[in-house]
Amino acid sequence: MSKSTRRDFMLQSATGAAGLGLMLNGNWLDFPPSPLPKPAGPSDRVNLGFIGFGIRGNILLEAAKETGQANLVEVCDCYQGHLSRAKERTDGKIDTNFAQYKKLLNRKDIDAVVIATPDHRHLPIVLDALSAGKDVYVEKPMTHQIEDGPKIVEAARRYKRIVQAGSQWVSSDQHKKAREIIASGKLGKVTKVTAAYNRNSSTGAWNYPIPLDLQEGVNFNWPEWFGSAPKVPYSPERVFRYRKYWDYSGGISTDLFVHLITSIHFLMGAEMPRSVVACGGI
Repeated sequence: MSKSTRRDFMLQSATGAAGLGLMLNGNWLDFPPSPLPKPAGPSDRVNLGFIGFGIRGNILLEAAKETGQANLVEVCDCYQGHLSRAKERTDGKIDTNFAQYKKLLNRKDIDAVVIATPDHRHLPIVLDALSAGKDVYVEKPMTHQIEDGPKIVEAARRYKRIVQAGSQWVSSDQHKKAREIIASGKLGKVTKVTAAYNRNSSTGAWNYPIPLDLQEGVNFNWPEWFGSAPKVPYSPERVFRYRKYWDYSGGISTDLFVHLITSIHFLMGAEMPRSVVACGGI
């Protein structure tokens, strides 16, 4: 499997998982998505492993299937219910692995891994994947702590592997077209960009359902889930609503705000800001 083929596949998967529209100058840009490539031959298909199979892992597996460029080899998760769902999604064809991601990484028939675990587990799993010779697609944020980002950059260079941090908005065809329009000067000189995000629901943010059959030590591995996070008593709330806890997530800034700021950077060709002003909390 060539690196160029893997790189193309990872980009196609990210674009397929986007499914987004973009508001520009008061109108929705509704461009038809780029056509998916023809299914690859056996020797050109990427052999994929999945680590973490919650909401995002499920979506990414479906996106990988749609490309016709991947063999779905194995799924690893700390909850048996997620593994059962992976079997259902693949007609029983995918291998499953209960809470032993290093066993998945040791497989010689896996080229790349998709990591969709809670944020606090990204760093160790990505580093282990790179050292095992795997290319990596990891959900945003790439790391839970800012200072850990350079560790992944350095490891990717050392092991000569591809790492893509998933940010589906800027992978979309709509964003690419909008960037072209702005760069062409058709809108004139852009002096201000305003962005907003609302997620109002009757249940409140991140109050995802907790499976009724969840049993620590039976069908769920709590120690493997929290990893090196501060030790606390077993809590189903923390597992399925982890974005509400600083130990495992950056909260609204790394879940939602990141989409806005990366979109602005991408569309405007911007880099680091000259100054930042904030009011209230994130």
